[in-house]
Amino acid sequence: MAASVTAMAERADSEVVTIYNIDESAKTRETGESDDLYAGFPINVEVIEQKADFEQPVTNINFAAALKEKVSAINLRPFIKIGVAAAVVIGFALLLNTPSAKAVSLEQIYKALDTVKNVYISSFTVGSNEPKQEKWISQTLNIYMTKTADAKVTVLWDINKIQRKILPFDTGIIETNQLAEDDIPVIKQKISGSLGLVLFNIPPGSKLHRVPDEIEGVAEGIEIYDLKSTKATYSSSVFSKWRFFVDPKTNLPQRIEISMKSTADDEYNMISMIEIEYLDEGDILKVIKNAGF
Repeated sequence: MAASVTAMAERADSEVVTIYNIDESAKTRETGESDDLYAGFPINVEVIEQKADFEQPVTNINFAAALKEKVSAINLRPFIKIGVAAAVVIGFALLLNTPSAKAVSLEQIYKALDTVKNVYISSFTVGSNEPKQEKWISQTLNIYMTKTADAKVTVLWDINKIQRKILPFDTGIIETNQLAEDDIPVIKQKISGSLGLVLFNIPPGSKLHRVPDEIEGVAEGIEIYDLKSTKATYSSSVFSKWRFFVDPKTNLPQRIEISMKSTADDEYNMISMIEIEYLDEGDILKVIKNAGF
């Protein structure tokens, strides 16, 4: 996947708000999970400035007092200049020592995912605390294992052994089959393709928009980013939003929420969510053993 993404910097005290509304066309397809392709993202920026007018009241002038104040001002002028210069120096020093907040970009997320070798992904539907599907993926072991609630089955693909093992929930009896030649490249792609985390291809120029930190239930230190898109249909438009919960220390997503709304809706409605845990080989082997394989 090739994605050209530009990093986006945010200043917490800035009164300028930048909103990226991304417009694309896409088609979603399941390769065991899902891969989407979008194109045509316009980005619009709106800046609003406010100005205030002040009126100066008219007053009677005492010329003697004014003359005295003028003489005092002349005597104080050198000290004022020194004070202003000192304030400028101090302010400039503080500016240099203040770290600038920088947002996480899609490019940084992709690069971080490329370093991950072992991962656990759980997918949820709205209103359910139990995962609809669980996936354990290991690039170092060439393992891809899924546990699907609806099918009530756990399946283990082992590229090194060229095997597929199926374990139904009800019988607990393992069925072992040799992988067909056509299945091998498909499973390899699932293992190597950003570990299956990226559900869609992002067109060049797309950006994440930082969300304020006031959202409840978010772990400390996690940053939230939105990616919005619009898909036109024959009668209306469908708006999609992906919300990324990212650890800024690693640039790795911990959770991704997918929401949608139609033209008639005021708010987005979440339709699914995935949670991600980053593991090592030992964790994967332990899960396989506990699963009964």
